[in-house]
Amino acid sequence: MRYRLAAAVVAFALVTPSVFARADISGKWSGPVKLERNGETRDDTLMFEFKQTGNDLTGSGAPANDTPDPLKGKVDGAKVTFDVTTGGPVIHFDLTLDNGHLKGTLLAEQNGTKMTGTVDLQKSK
Repeated sequence: MRYRLAAAVVAFALVTPSVFARADISGKWSGPVKLERNGETRDDTLMFEFKQTGNDLTGSGAPANDTPDPLKGKVDGAKVTFDVTTGGPVIHFDLTLDNGHLKGTLLAEQNGTKMTGTVDLQKSK
């Protein structure tokens, strides 16, 4: 009986770190975004620099060649949500870390006009 209990505790200890390990997405990320506004679509490239402290996320981001705007959000397991505060609308990102990619959607709304998009970011080397 003690042997089984000890074996179970050791097995749990070995599995637990990998199951509950938190992904750290700190660093530079970039990738394509497909934007849609008023029925028109546009492709662009986004660039972000993330700093993760625990579940809190800060940093900056913008389309390539634009001045980065501040961002603030949360990391909850593989789910990453954050808002980029621009001079205009706040842009909300709802992404999932999947196989080295941050994939998901963005949404911004200003004066009744919505902008949506799909995002696929990869960490820069």
